[in-house]
This record gives sequence, C-alpha cells and structure tokens, in this order.
Amino acid sequence: MALATVAGVVSNDYGFGSTDLGVSLLGLLPAVFMVAPRSGTITMLNVSVRVTVAVSLLASTITFQVYRAPANSSTFTLLAGVAAPVAIDLVTVGTTIAGTSGPVSVPVAAGDQLALVSTSDGLVTAVTGVVGAGLAIS
Repeated sequence: MALATVAGVVSNDYGFGSTDLGVSLLGLLPAVFMVAPRSGTITMLNVSVRVTVAVSLLASTITFQVYRAPANSSTFTLLAGVAAPVAIDLVTVGTTIAGTSGPVSVPVAAGDQLALVSTSDGLVTAVTGVVGAGLAIS
C-alpha cells in the first residue's frame, strides 16, 4: 500500500488478495476484487496496516471502505456503513495500526464483487505499508 493524500483528495484502491495497485487520483476502483462465495450478510470489516514508511504532517484518519458490484457488472457502489477508520499520527516504521467497522448488517449475493478503497481526511499524509483486511459474512 502506498497512500499519498493532499487535502483528502487522493484515494488508494485495493482488491482483496491483491498487491499494490497504485494511487488513483480519480478514485477509480481496482481491476482486482473479491467475489462473494455465497449469499449472506456482511457483519464486520477489520483492517490492519503494518507501516513500512510513514510521514504524517498532521494527525489524520485513513478510512477503508467496501464497494460492491453485482456479478457480471463493472459498476461499483459504496456499501454504506462498511467502513473501518484507522487513526494515524506520527507513526514509526514497524507500527501496526488497525480499525474495524463495528457491527453492520449489509446483504450480499453470491457472485457480488467486493473491492476495498481507502481515503484520508488528513491535509498531508503519506503512508507505505502492508494492508490486511477481512470481511465477516454470515
């Protein structure tokens, strides 16, 4: 993951199970995503970031959100409430920071495509690290 933000404008896009997909100035969604293996309900999103390089000039929050597209579609929409905020300040290399969505109840259908996207509310933030994320689907 390499997230660079100036005035909260830049977002980074990930696919579940992907490696660095780069920074997107337009907030475009990735070409890699997770496919829901069965119908169910998303009940939680957990995210962990292990920092490998970090600079944060102001305290900020990186928010990881899940977007969904129906099977055989390329139109992703934000899943309201499925967001895991991760607060950062002047973190050091090797630090692991984490966030969770808290309990949610969002239905998904078998075959839905799910993508992870991060944004920052900080004025100037640059973080490089490894992101791990998990969705609980009941």
